[in-house]
Amino acid sequence: MDPDYGRGKTEAGESVLLNQVRGVAERMLAGEDRLVSALRVRAGDVAVEMEWLEPAAVEAVGPPKTTVNGQAAAAERGEDPEIEPDIAYLTAHTVGCFYRSPSPDAAPFVDEGDCVSAGQQVAIIEAMKLRLPVEVDKDCRIGAVLAADGASVEFGDRLFALETSHRDDE
Repeated sequence: MDPDYGRGKTEAGESVLLNQVRGVAERMLAGEDRLVSALRVRAGDVAVEMEWLEPAAVEAVGPPKTTVNGQAAAAERGEDPEIEPDIAYLTAHTVGCFYRSPSPDAAPFVDEGDCVSAGQQVAIIEAMKLRLPVEVDKDCRIGAVLAADGASVEFGDRLFALETSHRDDE
């Protein structure tokens, strides 16, 4: 870290510090299964603070690959759960920018109608310059892509409609 930050240094120095902080954050997140609930950066006397969701909270909120069952969500809203009996939703696990492909010129990870396996990556959410994978938690078929490529998404936004009752022999 730049120990002279905040002592009359140029904007270029601030950019270097920001890149250093970003690098530290990326190293701290590498290999982590837990979700970050807060990241604070202080400039004077440099400090980086990260808060993690507690394991129980991760279960309640759900890991990045968690889906919300269509029946349960409909019942919570007081709607008839039979309207969408075989639909589940893959939702955003963080605030960020949703991307369907690994790079702008690459094909999307999945398209509507594709059968996917548990743990398969179907998209990316970019948050704080980190590219976080979006994965399904069970075998299913992509019923619909609900978020536009490049769209800003919020925690809990529906990204994909998943047909959970499909079988490969159908």
